[in-house]
Amino acid sequence: MKRPLTLAMAVLALAGSAVAASVPADAAGYTTGGAIGSLYNAQGRTLGAPTSNEYSGHADRVQNFRYGLIYWSRATGAHSVRGGILGEYRSQGSDAGKLGLPITEEKRTVGGGVYQQFKGGIIYWTPATGAHATLGATRSAYAQYGAERYGMGFPTSGEISVKNADASFVYQTFEHGMISWNGVRVPVFNEDPSHAHAVYGDFYKEYLAAGGVKVVGYVSRDQGIGHDETGAVTFGGQWFQNGGIVSKTGAGVHYLPNAWLDGLSVQAQEALGYPTSGVHAVTGGTAVTFEHGSVTRGADGVFLITMSTPAPAPTVQSGTLEGSRVPSPTSIIRR
Repeated sequence: MKRPLTLAMAVLALAGSAVAASVPADAAGYTTGGAIGSLYNAQGRTLGAPTSNEYSGHADRVQNFRYGLIYWSRATGAHSVRGGILGEYRSQGSDAGKLGLPITEEKRTVGGGVYQQFKGGIIYWTPATGAHATLGATRSAYAQYGAERYGMGFPTSGEISVKNADASFVYQTFEHGMISWNGVRVPVFNEDPSHAHAVYGDFYKEYLAAGGVKVVGYVSRDQGIGHDETGAVTFGGQWFQNGGIVSKTGAGVHYLPNAWLDGLSVQAQEALGYPTSGVHAVTGGTAVTFEHGSVTRGADGVFLITMSTPAPAPTVQSGTLEGSRVPSPTSIIRR
C-alpha cells in the first residue's frame, strides 16, 4: 500500500518547479519534478526526453526537452513552448524579452493556425505564414480589427522599423493588411495604442500599388466610411503620411499624393467629385480623372482643370467621416 504524502512533501509538490522534489525521467542523468514535471507528464511526454535539468531563467524556472521547453513562475504557472512558436519566441529574447513568460499553451484557431499568449503579446503560426509575434500598440489595433479571424488575416512579418527625413515609425504586415505606429525614435517598442492604425482590404491593395511604405508612408488615421439613406456603404477615405486614399461605389479606390490634395482648392475638389483614376503619366506631365472632369499637372507644377460635366448639387448622406454629409474628396481626405 502506498504511503500518503506527508505535509512537508505536499508543500514541496504545491510550491512549483523552483523547490519541488525530483522524479526519474526518460533521459539518464536528467530528472523532472514539480509543476514542470506535472505538465510534462500531463502532455504525455510529447516534448520528448529532457535535455537538461531544471534551471533558473529570467525570474522563473526552465527545463529543456528534445522538442521544446517548459517555463514556470509563481505568477504564470507552468507552460510549454515548442515548434515554430518557440523559434519566434527565442528571436524575441525568450523569457527575458518583450514577450515575457507564456501564460497559455498553444491553441488552435482558424485556417489551421495556432497561437500562444504571453505576458507581453501573442505569437501566431500557420504553415503558410510561419511564426510572428504581435506586440504593444500593434497587438491592440490588431485585436480591435478582430485579429486573425476577420479582415486582417495572420501576421506575415514582425515589426519593422522605418526612419526617414519626415518620420520614424514601425509597421507590421498581415495577410490582407498592415498596421503602422509612428513613434518618436527608432528603434522603438510599440506602446501607444492611440497611434496605431490599420489599412486593409481594397485600400491595402491600392496602398501597395501606389508604392506602400516607401511612397505612401505610415497610416495616420483609421479608414472612414459613409452610407447612403439605405445604409449601404457608398464612399470611404483614409489618411496617410504622404497622401490619401478615397473610394466611391462606381468610381473605384484611388490614391492621391499630398501634392495633388494641396494643389487643388476645396471648391475645385467639390466640383470635380471623386477620382476615377490615380495619378498617371500624360504628355507634358501627369493627370487624374474625376467624376466630372480631369486635372493635368504640368512639368512646372501648375494644375489645369477641365470640367466635362456639371457637378451635381450636394446630397446629404450619413457616415462616420468628418464632414461626410457632403460626399466629396475634400470631406474625406483633407487633413
